Amino acid sequence: LNWGDLTSREITGNLHSYLSSMSIVCGQVSAETRLPTPPLDGEHGALSETHNRIALLEGTLLTWKKQIKNVLQQDPEAQLKLGLNPTPDTEISFWKTRANNLNSISEQLSSKPNRRILRALEIAKSTYCTDFSKLCREARKARDEANDNVKYLQTLEKWMRKLNEDDVENLTAIFKPIMHTLMLIWKHS
Repeated sequence: LNWGDLTSREITGNLHSYLSSMSIVCGQVSAETRLPTPPLDGEHGALSETHNRIALLEGTLLTWKKQIKNVLQQDPEAQLKLGLNPTPDTEISFWKTRANNLNSISEQLSSKPNRRILRALEIAKSTYCTDFSKLCREARKARDEANDNVKYLQTLEKWMRKLNEDDVENLTAIFKPIMHTLMLIWKHS
């Protein structure tokens, strides 16, 4: 059955769009950012550098860019700005989630299939590469910050749990270790 080039491209494009959406939704369900990857094998099992293939890869890069920007735009003070009264464990949870997302993005971008996509776009001299490289540097810097924050804030987790669970009478005994831990964090960060 020969459907013609235009029909085949349209079906392939729609299939890729559907698979990308499913990958993104599966990531959201598991509370992580998943970067969708298009099928990489062309007619001969390698990335073909046709105009259509490059357009598909550029579309993938734009999807990744949007996802990474969404993660980078998350604000640790968002709940405060909404007038809510988040507890310190909310802050710890925020930084853990942010670190997990940024670490996951970094691992995915370092994977062999995704490096092949980036390399193919560099070879094709795609105009999106420079902008995406800048975004990757921002993501790397944000990942380092999030990992540092998690490392230091985890030392407070035990005390925050006690602060939330203990009776009011026992709270004064918790303040000294909390302040000591905060002083150590300040000194070593």
